[in-house]
Amino acid sequence: MRFLRLILAAGAVALALPPAAAAQVRSGIGVGGKLLFPTGSFDNEVKTGWGIAGTGEIAILGTLSGVGELSYNRFPAEDGTREDGTAFDNKDVFGLTAGARVYLSMLFAGVDLGYFTAVDDGGVLPNVGLRIALFELMGRYKWSGDNWFEVRGMISF
Repeated sequence: MRFLRLILAAGAVALALPPAAAAQVRSGIGVGGKLLFPTGSFDNEVKTGWGIAGTGEIAILGTLSGVGELSYNRFPAEDGTREDGTAFDNKDVFGLTAGARVYLSMLFAGVDLGYFTAVDDGGVLPNVGLRIALFELMGRYKWSGDNWFEVRGMISF
């Protein structure tokens, strides 16, 4: 329900913005890499990781677009053992996310919903970013389940 309200609010903002801002919304595909910074209790098990991603984006209405991502993420194991004596394991996490973005000139904000293997949970991922021509830089936080913050750089086609 909270996600639906956020989408409706994003749609209202998109309709209120001037048509010139819509020029920044692009449909297409992209590829890129990311740095992954675990937070919370997940930070006790793994170190800073990396990932690669492929994305798709489609303009929906005005400054609103829909996005999807397929990614591979690698979190190296932290040195040490758990309380039960077992060693920490590397986490190879495949992710599938979909969401919406609202653009304001070169800046955008959005929210994605996703599922991630290995950590076996879904997630809500709010994000903000900057797009200049074919290049994009985005920060995104996975706040449910095993948490991490990611910084992603992309090239779009």
